[in-house]
Amino acid sequence: MGKVLNIGIDLGSDTVKVAFAIDSDSGIIYGKFAGKSKLTQVAIPAVAYYRVGTNEWVFGDNISKQSESFVTVVKIKSLMSLIASKEDEYVWEENKNYYYYGHEFPKFYFPVRRKMLDNFDLMVKEGRTFCCADKTPHQICVDFFRYLKNLVDQRRNELNFLLKEQFDDYKIALVHPSSVGEEYVKELAEVIFLTFGYKPFKVLSSTKALTSYAVQRGAISNGDDFLVFDMGEEDISVARASIFRNQIIVDGNEGHNEPLSIGGIDIDQAIVNSVYEAIADRETIGSPSSGQDGHISESGVYSKQYLLMKDIKKAKVILSKELKEDSVFQSGVPITLSWDLCIQRRLTREEFRKSIGIESGEGVARDIVDYVLEEVQKPINENVKKIFVSGGLVETFSLLNYIKQVLAMEVPNVQVLTFDNDCSKQDEFSIKSYEDSVFAPAVGGAIVSLKNINIRTILSLSYATWAYIDGVKCLSIFAERGEVIDGGREFVNTYNVSGEGTTKEELFSTHITRSDIERNKNRGLWSYTPKNQGLIVDEEGTARRKKAMKDFALKTVSGGNYGRIYFRYNGRDCKILQGGEVDFDQGIRVDSHGNATPIIRNVSAESKRVSIAYKSDPDRAIKVYARKIEIVTKGLAGFVTVGDN
Repeated sequence: MGKVLNIGIDLGSDTVKVAFAIDSDSGIIYGKFAGKSKLTQVAIPAVAYYRVGTNEWVFGDNISKQSESFVTVVKIKSLMSLIASKEDEYVWEENKNYYYYGHEFPKFYFPVRRKMLDNFDLMVKEGRTFCCADKTPHQICVDFFRYLKNLVDQRRNELNFLLKEQFDDYKIALVHPSSVGEEYVKELAEVIFLTFGYKPFKVLSSTKALTSYAVQRGAISNGDDFLVFDMGEEDISVARASIFRNQIIVDGNEGHNEPLSIGGIDIDQAIVNSVYEAIADRETIGSPSSGQDGHISESGVYSKQYLLMKDIKKAKVILSKELKEDSVFQSGVPITLSWDLCIQRRLTREEFRKSIGIESGEGVARDIVDYVLEEVQKPINENVKKIFVSGGLVETFSLLNYIKQVLAMEVPNVQVLTFDNDCSKQDEFSIKSYEDSVFAPAVGGAIVSLKNINIRTILSLSYATWAYIDGVKCLSIFAERGEVIDGGREFVNTYNVSGEGTTKEELFSTHITRSDIERNKNRGLWSYTPKNQGLIVDEEGTARRKKAMKDFALKTVSGGNYGRIYFRYNGRDCKILQGGEVDFDQGIRVDSHGNATPIIRNVSAESKRVSIAYKSDPDRAIKVYARKIEIVTKGLAGFVTVGDN
């Protein structure tokens, strides 16, 4: 009977990374499944190409350089992003209809960032798409993963031969970016089930996968607090993790930096801008020189931009390697620009550093460093002494050294670590030193599957509402920093209210806990009521509110000037008359993906009666059961407590 092979699958913007993990007497063996070894190729291109003339689709490595036009190259992640939730529900439904039933596909653009609009229907109307009547985006995603399954099966068979093993089945860990929503993850899991025949055994964010990898490597130990930065093609995200009693615990991202839309494609953009500038004044046969009237400026051939993208990525890999003295790339890496004529230009390491802003301390490189530095210097991370950086961006030539240099000056006590592999093996499964950060999330996922690791997620901030004490708004915490939210959970306190309800209703986040409030009562640091019964937050815009925002990072996460609580009875607005009140639970419901929904529910005793009056008939009092009164909120929107899904 065959064995089960644990694999991690990590779909990125440009490539999909597949890694495996195997238990052995000497420890965990891990490696990659990729295309046949090529000097500059890292992972498997996550793209599909529509050949218009033959009406056929090809995938990944099968896309030939001899193709006439690459306008019809599409990225798989871009297609799947159509079903990601949007704030506008109408747009979201339209996008999903295009994904499942439409025949429009986004045209390939490079290096322009984010040509994919939130509203795909607008892209169609603006002519940014092409049509394939025989396929839908959903079908192409399924077809791509069938292609991937066949490739993984081939590599598995070769691995069996190499190790003299017999792996037949898979246990799959699906790794996804922290920034994508629940709908995207569910669809990706469903596509993997349709093509691989197995439901993912584990579904986890890239930051959680990286945390597991760091633990497996022994780079952290019990009691350590550390940050994990995942630096991909499209964005950078961060999570804080710790090891407590051998249990991996990951903070939510509230209180930490939100994912930043900057990544490998911005490095590509900077390189292309630099190369274009260098040849912008190139002489064109038959036209006056640059700067003179009538000079003809050439432009790139749009249909060949896919080849330029591949050349740029090739150069990034080569320049990040240690080159021998007699290497043909010592004088630079050739990049071909398909203009009116094909132009070849060499990109040197000095030009590369200059183009991404390392020499000047500005540009994309500085933006990346600032994101890391801002996170490390947050008060919530004062105990953090180690940070891990991973993802394709980390392999960019000289960028890691730049990050280390800046942090060494600004936060000298913080150690910057990577997932360096230092592998000297030359087989097709070993992860090389120039690609270890790229494959790290997939490896981490495979290890989580192999060891059946459960990573707990906790709230990184406390959440609260307010209550009147001595006639002033005071903080009332219902969910404390450090509480576990695995699988979803409710956090509520019980309150009572009368009259017409409340106005300026709001929910807060803060980094303090109930014990912090108790401990600081007599220290004179924060503003308390005269008898120390409440910690004052007061109204928005007041001096005491500003002090609370400064002292304990108070932030309104839902509600505010337009938030309110009011009452209805038999479908009509009403008020509770003097002497009566309704008891209610107020707080949040947090799902397993960290999305918080404000909740409020009537918990008055079944026998309790109060007097009410309809607003339309205020002079007539009615005696009713308090439990029958509907408590309604307005202006209290949902929010995300945890981005590390």
